[in-house]
Amino acid sequence: MAAAGYLSSLEALMTEFYDVNTSNARKQEIEAQLNNFSQQSDAWRHCLIFIEATKNQFVQMYALTVLQNLVSRRWVSVEMREKLEITRSLRSLVFSNRPFEVYVVNKIIKLIVDIGKLDWPFHYPNYFSDIVEVMQDVRTCHIGLAFLLTTCEEFATPRDDLSRARREELMMLLTKQLPETLNLLTVIIESSLSRSRIPDDMVTPPPSPTSSNNNVSPAVQDPNVIADQMLSKYDSGAIRLSVRNLDEQSGKLIYLSLNCICHIFSWAPPSHCIQPKLIQSIFCIASIGVDPQVTATPVCIQLANHALVTINEIVGRNFVPRDFGEFYLHIFSNSFELMRRISLANQQAVAPAIDSEFITKFTELLSLFVSVHLRRFELNPEFPMIEFLSLLFDYTFNQPSNDGFLICLDIWSIFFDYLGTKMTNRVEDRTAVLARYEKVLRGVVVSLVGKFQFRSNQARLEELDDETLSDDEVTEWQSFLKECNELVAKVAVIIPEYTVAVVEEQWRLALGVYCSLDRYVTASENGTRLLAIPGENGRCKLHCTLRDLASLTQTLGRLSEYSEGLSDTLVVALFGACDYSVKHTLWSASNSTETALNVDFVEVHAQLLAALKAFHPWLSRVYLEESTDRVYHLIRGVMEGVYKLIRQDKVPLKIVHSAVHLLVSIATSVRPRYFVSLDSMFSLYEYSSTPEFWSATRRRPNCWSTAG
Repeated sequence: MAAAGYLSSLEALMTEFYDVNTSNARKQEIEAQLNNFSQQSDAWRHCLIFIEATKNQFVQMYALTVLQNLVSRRWVSVEMREKLEITRSLRSLVFSNRPFEVYVVNKIIKLIVDIGKLDWPFHYPNYFSDIVEVMQDVRTCHIGLAFLLTTCEEFATPRDDLSRARREELMMLLTKQLPETLNLLTVIIESSLSRSRIPDDMVTPPPSPTSSNNNVSPAVQDPNVIADQMLSKYDSGAIRLSVRNLDEQSGKLIYLSLNCICHIFSWAPPSHCIQPKLIQSIFCIASIGVDPQVTATPVCIQLANHALVTINEIVGRNFVPRDFGEFYLHIFSNSFELMRRISLANQQAVAPAIDSEFITKFTELLSLFVSVHLRRFELNPEFPMIEFLSLLFDYTFNQPSNDGFLICLDIWSIFFDYLGTKMTNRVEDRTAVLARYEKVLRGVVVSLVGKFQFRSNQARLEELDDETLSDDEVTEWQSFLKECNELVAKVAVIIPEYTVAVVEEQWRLALGVYCSLDRYVTASENGTRLLAIPGENGRCKLHCTLRDLASLTQTLGRLSEYSEGLSDTLVVALFGACDYSVKHTLWSASNSTETALNVDFVEVHAQLLAALKAFHPWLSRVYLEESTDRVYHLIRGVMEGVYKLIRQDKVPLKIVHSAVHLLVSIATSVRPRYFVSLDSMFSLYEYSSTPEFWSATRRRPNCWSTAG
């Protein structure tokens, strides 16, 4: 009766305390009464009764707070029989049929875990075995998993309220339980999957590609064949299993199990407790995300994504089990099958069925493999490195989004950096690398150059914003092109001649179109120059060609440092393109219906000048080696063009800016002895003393600050 009276009074106080009409003074009085009650020696006994008897959530949380303070502050002074009574009562509350709110149950679990953190194993020897027992019962398994996760969180990464010795002891005790714990988690996942598994004779095999892949390189084999060979070799049977839509209970148990596994692998030291059977189960869950026979419900998507997070935790932590090679080969053979399924879906344009987060997490898995484990596996004769790169190639160039494609480029960048470093160490390594990987490198550079050309990838490239500037003062398109060019440059480190030849071939095709456009320029009656491109389709094709020419010119400029891959004819052609641009000034040809073309002409002209600036090392070398009339005519011709661009009115700022940079580069880097005696330079000196020049510098200060 006394407890009932206490409960009624407490409920009234808590209701009054949280009433919006209660004054602050009254709230302070209530707080004082509650504090006085919590200080009573038998307050914990009343609180246990309150939690079970009341439906008032405020009272439940207050009672749990009183118990929490007892455990955290005075637990050492509590008698053993009272500790046992408190622990038993809390456990009975967790497993009772009372409809507690989830946060109340979690608070009770946290209290029991805090008791175990202080008393296990001496005063609470059955703490962990009780958790295992609860996990083994399908009716209470979800509660056991909640206990396990909270235990891992509190024991493996405890707060500073424990001594260092106790923290180390808890870690040691918990680590000893890992083999049994992971085995049990494997059983839970497998039993949950078995309730939703489709018999083998009912599984529909994945469809074959309906269209050819335009990005196939000489080294790329059929991804279906590669994955089948890998799965057969390493007996990765689990991922071949198909799963029906999971029921709610199975999905909940799998999700909680993955939470526990993921947390364990975030702190556990390198150990020998990782079992291939567990990895099979996790990959089976991940395969739900790419299984066309499974309806993409939120639960299935969440489980598949969480499975990949768990796999990434394993791979990223760089665990080293006893049988290291076999274990990781097992992981990546399963990854091959996932990569094959994703690539197949992307190639068949059914990628929306695959969750974008799933693809992102899987790409992260590939990135972790290449960055953390590539060196080990590249030296492992059992690992099919070329086959893996073939699958990665197919996965990269069939990405459903530009962002996903750029992330894949980062993976290739890591790989090419590794090869470049390896080749610089020893001549023997260079020969071996070229013999093994040259076909892969050639395939990547050919497909990559095609990827940023509108002629072959217009629909995807038009998704990129080329107007809004980021914090780095570049547009989305400029950032995309830069990433592609940087990867092309890394391939050029290894195979410079072939890389430059691929870019040059595409560049000359676009340049040929550009240098024939003067025949479409006519003069109107009022003297205005008009650009007449026949047909809407013709103007659209020209727009794509001009954008590609500007992009490829920028790529050539990026490759200028790899002189061993450059030919004199290429640089001479670049000089000729600049002369043509100055002579015909196509950007000035009026076309009111196609302003985009005028923008393209400005971009092409500016990029040609910028690329010529990038080639100044070649010009310096040729000038020092030859000092012939050919070099003199090249320098004189380009300087005459630069002077015209600086001197003429209405030249777009972007072109003038590139021209001034080229002027500075030739004057300071090449430094020909006859430079100041050139007619164009003499005229430029005269022009610099006129009012028009100073007026131009005020209108365009950024250009002339470069010239100094």
